Amino acid sequence: MGKRITFALFLSAVLATAFFLPVYSFAQVPGTGGTGLFGVEGTRGTSQGVGQLENPIKFKTLGQLVTAIIDIIIQIAVPIAALFLIYSGYLFVSARGSDDDLKKAKSIFLWTLVGIAVLLGAKVLASIIQGTIDQIKR
Repeated sequence: MGKRITFALFLSAVLATAFFLPVYSFAQVPGTGGTGLFGVEGTRGTSQGVGQLENPIKFKTLGQLVTAIIDIIIQIAVPIAALFLIYSGYLFVSARGSDDDLKKAKSIFLWTLVGIAVLLGAKVLASIIQGTIDQIKR
């Protein structure tokens, strides 16, 4: 039981670091404007746009929005996939030749690789579709 609690605390610390570290790395000084996440220009501290209805999404095209959403999903999923790869390696080592434990470790490893392939495939497919749309517009 002690090993499970230790592993749960370790996993919680890693996940908390993975989710809260970007908050500090994308931080800005208030009132300075500048570019924020995904290079979107900020207008804090000015009266620009008063009395006008602004687009709250800050993306001009659907392609930019989809690309931004996929980038966010990848930023969240990559650390999770890395943790699952580490966990499957732990299962391989702790199996000690047990067939059932090896099957479980192989299954987790395989499905983690499938998930990584789906993530990368989504990014590549979105880039291909965006490039095709840009060529058609010309």
